[in-house]
Amino acid sequence: MLVKNLAPALRSAQAAGGALLCSVTQLDGRLGTGQNDHLVDPLQAGLAGLVKTAAKEWSGLHGRVIDVAPQWDDATCAEAVVDACLKSGPVELGLGPDGDVTLDVLTQPEPRPRRALEAGSLFIITGGARGVTAACAIELASRQPGLAFALWGRSRLEPEPEDLEGVEDEASLKRLLLERSGAVQTPKELQAACARILAQREIRATLAAIEAVGAKAVYASVDLRDEDAVATEVTQLEARFGPVRGIVHGAGVLRDRRIEDKTRDQLDDVLDTKLAGLRHLLGTLRLEELRSLNLFASITGRVGRVGQVDYAVANQALDKVAWQLAAQLPACRVQSFAWGPWDGGMVTPALRQTFVNEGVGLIPLQAGARCFADWALAAPGAHAELLVGVDLPELAAADALDGKDGRDLRHVDLHPDLPVLTHHRLAGEGVLPMALGVDWMVQESRRLGLGLQLNRVENAQVFQGVSVSEPLTLAVCLESSRVEGNDLRQTMSLRDSSGRQRMRAEVVLSSEAPSRQSTSMDALPASGGYSSEAIYGEALFHGPLLQAIESVDGLNSDGIDVSLVRPEAAGPWLQDEGADWDPEGALWLDSAFQAMILWSRDQQSAPSLPSRFGRWQRFQDWPEVAPRLRARVRSVKGAMITSDICFLGPDDEVVALVEDYAATASPQLADAFEDHGNEPAPKG
Repeated sequence: MLVKNLAPALRSAQAAGGALLCSVTQLDGRLGTGQNDHLVDPLQAGLAGLVKTAAKEWSGLHGRVIDVAPQWDDATCAEAVVDACLKSGPVELGLGPDGDVTLDVLTQPEPRPRRALEAGSLFIITGGARGVTAACAIELASRQPGLAFALWGRSRLEPEPEDLEGVEDEASLKRLLLERSGAVQTPKELQAACARILAQREIRATLAAIEAVGAKAVYASVDLRDEDAVATEVTQLEARFGPVRGIVHGAGVLRDRRIEDKTRDQLDDVLDTKLAGLRHLLGTLRLEELRSLNLFASITGRVGRVGQVDYAVANQALDKVAWQLAAQLPACRVQSFAWGPWDGGMVTPALRQTFVNEGVGLIPLQAGARCFADWALAAPGAHAELLVGVDLPELAAADALDGKDGRDLRHVDLHPDLPVLTHHRLAGEGVLPMALGVDWMVQESRRLGLGLQLNRVENAQVFQGVSVSEPLTLAVCLESSRVEGNDLRQTMSLRDSSGRQRMRAEVVLSSEAPSRQSTSMDALPASGGYSSEAIYGEALFHGPLLQAIESVDGLNSDGIDVSLVRPEAAGPWLQDEGADWDPEGALWLDSAFQAMILWSRDQQSAPSLPSRFGRWQRFQDWPEVAPRLRARVRSVKGAMITSDICFLGPDDEVVALVEDYAATASPQLADAFEDHGNEPAPKG
């Protein structure tokens, strides 16, 4: 309600140049995923859903979700939070003594089955005996006969009047209800009476379906917000069936209104059903007896949704409760299912159309139930939060941008003595390789792209080369981000301290792997071209760290073929790449530029430097044996040479492509090439 009351001030700040809404929590410094064995107020975790929904309802609002380590003192927390707010980056960020923590999405293999539950093991399923929870209960019962199920819902289950039995169509049912009432009913009252009869029929059908596969099933109308009622019902169930072994908490309500229109009663209704209801249920159980604890959350909590701030808060809180309970209960499978929209349940026709308009698919009822049962019966695992039926590009875009376009994601400090700069010198000065700049932009884009994989880099361009004669700092920036079907396209840049763009590229992440491609580039006739000594002794300026061309196998006016080699002088390019940085992509991309320098010197009598390329895409892992490279010239227009380049594996399969590569050739570069101070790598 505080954010609701602040709405006018936030709108005024937006109009004046910008507004920031930042939540700061002290869960564990790891965004609630640290699996601590102590519980914190789940509403702390739910603040992330509030921030994300507000950012969607109020266009242009900068939203940040920051979780700081509880062991930090106030001064350390304040400094870290302010520093994080002044930078762009993922919406969610954990800060602690072990470094920054961001979230990623991993594709999970099929779950590892657990040992069978004891016959008669009791599951309590909240959320009713219809729709989604009913389908999940039936599927679970069919997987392991002999279980017992107690389904709780809001609807009362009453005997159906005999004269209504067998009446299937809604019109006839309404007519009989009207006749039986003996009084005039409004259309609304008649519709409600008919809906009650149909709902009770669905409940009976669910109970019958569960019993038909060899399980026991009972139903009760339970208000989860009533702690005493929950305790009474659990006591009666355990007296009849024994200890509760499984929970499926699917209860939830929607009270959709924008933040500025939300009432306290609506907020309480949504939060209490999800959170207080779970607390009441767990408070009555012997938790050590549990073997499967499943919380039904929603992708709304992860990305936010207009009109559903309370639902987003409740579901984000539920996700974090799952992480904490997983740490508390090592013998129990604990997980929250952050479901995408189901084709059923609370998805109304209007909401269904909204999802269709947004390009979001619906989870088929039976497929979703099978997925649920797979995981509900799995062995305890390391990940307590599952995203199911979720559009990954939309998810990544929601977490990648906080509205502050053009701000830095990472600072890179350069000085002349860095290894890569001492091996990449022109006119006596270290020059940043375009391939390395592209690689930095790819690294930062991938860090933001939750669960997505690199598909390709497009429209990369050097606006001004970066010479490093003295220490300087470059910023890797996210300029914009947009979803295109299965892809997330992020425009990235390198900016200098004055804010000028030195380099730019569009990094395309995708939920799908790139399709394999073939090449029409036949091998060129064998040609002397360059001797091995001349390649780096005379033609190129690259030092041993970057000397990836072993031999020229063919060269004429059409292009050049070369064999590549991993440099003998392999080592760090910088001094802080990080343990997981793999330089091969940057090395092979740079080797493509090197090959075209050899071509331009031979065919145009002028060295060349990279200006731009249209596409850089890898289709499979780099082979153990260094790839071979073929480059074919598209055109030569003045100083601009345009070509396509492919990398081939040992069986002539296309490993990677560079398309529409443009290099600028100039005889004036010859002196700069010669004044590099590098020696050719020793030949063994």
